Amino acid sequence: MTTSSIYRAAAACALAGIDNKRFNEAVSKEFYPCAPAARRGSARKFTEDDVVALFVYARMLEQEMPQRLAGQIACQVRSKIEEDPEADEVRVQKFDEKGKEGPAEYSMHIHWVFDVGGIRKYFRASSDAAQTNKVK
Repeated sequence: MTTSSIYRAAAACALAGIDNKRFNEAVSKEFYPCAPAARRGSARKFTEDDVVALFVYARMLEQEMPQRLAGQIACQVRSKIEEDPEADEVRVQKFDEKGKEGPAEYSMHIHWVFDVGGIRKYFRASSDAAQTNKVK
């Protein structure tokens, strides 16, 4: 279930567990295409759902996933949350065609399941620490 909480970039990055500078670099290199729009002279504003996607991105990077792929997955998670705001779980799949990224007999299917409800609960429990950066 989504809430109306809005977070500045610094608070969103802190909640998601990613360095703000690293996030900004990813956005500028177009590795994270679903970042909230930024207005010149003001901080990006993140909804709770935006922070969930950023949390997924940060966890993928911790697993040494390439930034571009991590961004694609995180943005798919964000898109699926948008389709079903009440979802407690989001599934993302990646298929590689035979021979596209390896030998002709090679094919890959990867399936991730994200506990969106659990991530939201974590944020809510952690939100007191970010209260000073929260936009009201």
